[in-house]
Amino acid sequence: MLRLIVLGLVLLNAGYYAWSHGMLRSYGFAPAQQAEPQRVAQQIQPQQLRVLSGDEVRPLECLQAGLFDDAQAAALRQLAQKVLPEGSWTLEDATDPARPDARGKRLRLPVVDDALRARLDELKPALGTLALAPCK
Repeated sequence: MLRLIVLGLVLLNAGYYAWSHGMLRSYGFAPAQQAEPQRVAQQIQPQQLRVLSGDEVRPLECLQAGLFDDAQAAALRQLAQKVLPEGSWTLEDATDPARPDARGKRLRLPVVDDALRARLDELKPALGTLALAPCK
């Protein structure tokens, strides 16, 4: 009896090995394909990818400016849509901590990298006298 159990387990293991390695594909038995070749085709210059050391990594920062009234916020929104990448900025409802009754919009750039930093000078006409400062 024990020999039959061992023989059954060996046959089951051999069957599982053949199935999992696609040896039974011609008979209609095979696991689902897990390959995603379309991902490889979507890569843009993967040979230029390199891993940076800890010394080369520049910390990302968050910048914000505001309070803007509705007219200023509309002008800023229009300029930011032209100048900044989509998803890199938001205009949020905010209040001034010094004057809780003062409400308006605040421009927030949660992740500012070197590429985005190069475009920030183009926002100065819409920012007016307000400057971008680190987020609180």
